[in-house]
Amino acid sequence: MNRYPFIQCCYLYFARGLMAFGVILIASKVAMAGVISLSVDKRAELDTNNTTAIVTGEVACSDEEMYNVGAIVVQNQGALGNAIGSGSLVPLRDSLPCSGESIPFAVRVPVEIPRNGTFEEGPAEARVSALATGDPKGSDTQSVDTTLELVPQSSLPD
Repeated sequence: MNRYPFIQCCYLYFARGLMAFGVILIASKVAMAGVISLSVDKRAELDTNNTTAIVTGEVACSDEEMYNVGAIVVQNQGALGNAIGSGSLVPLRDSLPCSGESIPFAVRVPVEIPRNGTFEEGPAEARVSALATGDPKGSDTQSVDTTLELVPQSSLPD
């Protein structure tokens, strides 16, 4: 009995199935909402009372989608413990329209822990996340973990 035609037949069906699966994956990826890029500046300004860090950068997401950017900043202050804050570009259940182009953002991150705490000039760890959503396309998130240099207001180079 010659098995070659049987194996060739099975391989052909497998290849067709694999190709169809690939087309489905590509189509589903095209139909998903998408964060195209997210970049975060390495320096963040502190407000005049050092109670809020302003995290800046750029986000790009698929045209006709909606987006929001959020940030968490944690600064180790030695014996004082950690100063921790979080914030978002717009209130959490709101969003802004995407254009398909890079859009600058500035997220205000107030200190939440400790209560009435402040940030200090110097390094801090941050996680910045962008969320893009669209009906019926679903949603997509991209995050960047980075070390920020917290600097006094107006000390950023022009």
